[in-house]
Amino acid sequence: MPLVFFATSVEAVYPVMIAQFAISRLSKDIDVKKDVITLFWSCFVFGRFVSVGLAYRCCSSPQFIVVSLGLQLCSGCLLALTSHEEEVILWIATGFLGLAGSSIIPSTFVWLHDHIYVNSKVIGFLLIVSITCLITNAFWIKTSFAKNPKAPLYFILLSPTLYAIAFAIQAIVFKQIEHPTPRRRMPRVQRAGSSLSHTGIPRCLSSKNLHRNEKLHDSKECQHVISDMGISAHAVITSNEDERNGKLITTFLLGLTYLTLGCVQKLPSGTASLLGVQLGPVQERTRRRLGIVFNIRQMGYMCGFLCGGVAVDYFVLPMEKQVLISVVLVVMALSCVLTPFFMSIIRIGLTLFISGVSMTFISASINSYIMGLYGVNSNTGIQFIYAWNLLGKVITAMGTRIDYRKYSNFANMTHTYEIRREAFTKLFISYSTLGAFIAVLALAWICLYRFSPKEFRSHIPFDDSRQETIPIWVDETLSSDPEAPFYYMLSVPLFYASIFAIQILLFRREQNFESSSQDSSDSIQQVHQVQESLSRQGIHTCRRNPSDMQRANTVP
Repeated sequence: MPLVFFATSVEAVYPVMIAQFAISRLSKDIDVKKDVITLFWSCFVFGRFVSVGLAYRCCSSPQFIVVSLGLQLCSGCLLALTSHEEEVILWIATGFLGLAGSSIIPSTFVWLHDHIYVNSKVIGFLLIVSITCLITNAFWIKTSFAKNPKAPLYFILLSPTLYAIAFAIQAIVFKQIEHPTPRRRMPRVQRAGSSLSHTGIPRCLSSKNLHRNEKLHDSKECQHVISDMGISAHAVITSNEDERNGKLITTFLLGLTYLTLGCVQKLPSGTASLLGVQLGPVQERTRRRLGIVFNIRQMGYMCGFLCGGVAVDYFVLPMEKQVLISVVLVVMALSCVLTPFFMSIIRIGLTLFISGVSMTFISASINSYIMGLYGVNSNTGIQFIYAWNLLGKVITAMGTRIDYRKYSNFANMTHTYEIRREAFTKLFISYSTLGAFIAVLALAWICLYRFSPKEFRSHIPFDDSRQETIPIWVDETLSSDPEAPFYYMLSVPLFYASIFAIQILLFRREQNFESSSQDSSDSIQQVHQVQESLSRQGIHTCRRNPSDMQRANTVP
């Protein structure tokens, strides 16, 4: 959790901090702020796409994290040396910070996936932590700038330092405990001599090894397995190539889906002035309403991550996840298309809430899908989809460049029919185009589900050591004691019988207690009746004459 928190702060807050540092240290010109932010995001996008190639060729997630932290610390030290005479240092440090921060979040997810079993619930929780970081940093930035002008420099230096400390502590904990995967639980001799995966196929027959060196299946073990399976080596290579092509198509669709999520996330902030025209003419009231709308959208983010993290695990097969993604994409497309037609804060907030829930739901689904598709080798896939997500944000930011001065001065303008029509036209074009693209993408997911071969629908990631389909202690007991099945078949019904007997005794005791309480209540009721009768008799005797009472007491 601390790793994701600090990694999100690096990506989300660094541009604001660098721009504020440049303005306070160099000049008050607004152009300096724009140039610094443009340079940062350009290097950020370039670094994220370079990370895809490096992840495919040579670099692992720990190497990405170490290099990124080193560049961030060095760039922060360079920023401390920036002055009016040496403005070049600012641009160099900004470029290195953009390159260093580009791969920190996907590398963190991949590194955690290498050590713990990251399912959709864990992904949803981590993404909720990421959104919480964005919200807290948004409030913290305003107060820090007002109290301390050197806060940006402190933040730029402190964030990678805290991340490095948390990363070192987490690495030590993982090294000491070691996640009990099936391969690590095997004895060391058996693990060294095992060349079979959990699917029963030799590891040298995997698609990765076959494409690296096709001479690997000349070994005796591979030849025996191939002959037992009744197939040829050429058929094995062809099957692995088909599997690889199916993965490439699925990964490409996942990247396009993540690109649309970036567009959906960036479009409302890019068209905020046009949404302000839809909400009302008064400037202060419009700002307040826009703040409420975007806060509702943040709540949608949280609900989407929570629902996606809980629900995606119930869809095990890839074909089920494909249908789920297509359905949620249709809902998101409808919310995008309907947004320009609403002019009240409740309706716009509701549509943005639905789009936020859909976006984060699909985000959790895609992260879980890509990790399940590639298993422990998901570094390239994660870097790929995050690069496409950033590309979607950049495309939306460049496509929604609006003259904000024309629509932002609400106090000094009267909203005529032409201005409202122009704002509605721009909103309709942008949101309907995005909604149509999302609908086409949902259709592509349905086509993938409908026309993909059956073996791709029930794909199991190869060589994933965390597929614990059978309890590990059963394997260990079977390997250590050959009579374990007999003991197991005797102990399970005896254990069930003992639990059943205990439950029966508890039920009988409860029934006896209820019957005794019922008897006691009946006896108490009888006592009350006797007391009432005695009290009535006492009242009647008190009303008798004294002579009658004396006559009754005399003995004949």
